Amino acid sequence: MVAQQIPYIFFSISPTRSLKMNASELIGCRQKIERAKQHVDDLNAVYKTFAASKPYEIVPKYSVESKQLLLLFECAPIPPRCSLLIGEILYQLRSALDHVIWKLVIQAGGTPNSLTQFPIYKIKRGPGFTYESRGTQVIKGVSSSAAKKIEELQPFQASTAPEDDPLWQIHELNNIDKHRFLITTRACLGRGNFHLKFDPPIPDGVKASSMQGEIIENGTIFMSLSPIRPTKVQINGRLSVEIVLNETRPC
Repeated sequence: MVAQQIPYIFFSISPTRSLKMNASELIGCRQKIERAKQHVDDLNAVYKTFAASKPYEIVPKYSVESKQLLLLFECAPIPPRCSLLIGEILYQLRSALDHVIWKLVIQAGGTPNSLTQFPIYKIKRGPGFTYESRGTQVIKGVSSSAAKKIEELQPFQASTAPEDDPLWQIHELNNIDKHRFLITTRACLGRGNFHLKFDPPIPDGVKASSMQGEIIENGTIFMSLSPIRPTKVQINGRLSVEIVLNETRPC
């Protein structure tokens, strides 16, 4: 979602008709956006190859003592290159936004400084790091019309939770990737077109519990049935598995 929505946000703050910027002034910014799109394509290609290797299987494990049948995931690790590419995407998008502010300051006749950047805040006013106390400081020198447009795009203006705003997600995830560690990708079970066949069939009275939409790792329990006698399990169809970001809610 982040990679798909940010080009729209970027161009909404920088078209020539609203901020009167020459197209040539935005060449560097647009190139960064295009570079991010290339990384998105690379990420999709890596994941497509990974998914084609059938990295997730469900295997049965029976406990004689508890008379419980567990269906467990056997998972291959997600390629580390996914994390690297996500970090590259975030960097290019965040950098493009900062370059817009730099250009806007110059266009207005000012001189950018070490603080000049695109502000991204989920709180408008109050104590601590808010837009009015800190955000306005990093856009000093831009025109009043540009400042108004930038404020309109802030996450605290969003109709939904500020944390769900694409700008905030880029800000938060980019900081994590840049200052702490590479973003860890994990797998999440989606809606799969598959079914289970038991031989002998499951008798009445057997309790079953399953999981969906949960983070899965090697050994994660997909389903448990009890009490039940030893039985063979045939799994038909395929699982739907999505990659999510470990540091925040899925993007």
